[in-house]
Amino acid sequence: MKTTALRLYGKRDLRLETFDLP
Repeated sequence: MKTTALRLYGKRDLRLETFDLP
């Protein structure tokens, strides 16, 4: 199943990541 997560890198670097969960 594909999951999308919002992760914070550092103070102002916000990224949307998509990864697969079994």
